[in-house]
Amino acid sequence: MIDEERLWTNMLSSQPLCFNLFGGMKLDADKANKFFRHLFPDYVAEVNGIYFEHSPGRGNPAFTADYTAFDVLVVCTTVDGESGFIAIEVKYTETMTEPPATMRPRYDELSNSVGVYNTPDSTALRGNPLQQLWREHMLSRVMIDNDAYSTGRFVVIYPSQNHQCAAAVKSYQKHLISNDPDISGFQALTLNDCVEAFRAIGDKETADALHGRYLDFERIEQVIFG
Repeated sequence: MIDEERLWTNMLSSQPLCFNLFGGMKLDADKANKFFRHLFPDYVAEVNGIYFEHSPGRGNPAFTADYTAFDVLVVCTTVDGESGFIAIEVKYTETMTEPPATMRPRYDELSNSVGVYNTPDSTALRGNPLQQLWREHMLSRVMIDNDAYSTGRFVVIYPSQNHQCAAAVKSYQKHLISNDPDISGFQALTLNDCVEAFRAIGDKETADALHGRYLDFERIEQVIFG
């Protein structure tokens, strides 16, 4: 499910960003533990695995009966000793206006059963810019309902400068029964937060490289304006 050409050649895509952010940690358990404990001190005790383009069962009617997948799934043991996960959707230049998925009866069923929405039948959840967040969040909740995990969070990561993503997240949170991730299972972080997390755990080299590659917009201004 990984588009290799897009991965190597589309420098504005979020898919390479996923590997640049989390690939090194898949190979370095100590770094992964430090990073995720820093970002989620109330939740993560130990990282047990990192997986890319992950779905618990593409097309499986026990889940969302479609091909929705997470950019990254981090399997962990929580601070309470439970089996948990952080399901991550990464955005970079995306504007939350991708073609909407075909609506399915399973979506309506889950929207009402997962217990995290104020108005589960809202039409706003079923269209852009919210529909992808809605589908992935429901997938994360049904993974718990099906006893695959005891607990979990769906986390969106985007640059603070991406105002479309920021607005979509703010709008989506208004549909949730709570902004507390322990209750709703939803959380948003900026790419800037992730870069600073690398710096905080002593990995200045990665922090500087990610900032230079993805967040140093002064370099673009120099090219445009001289």
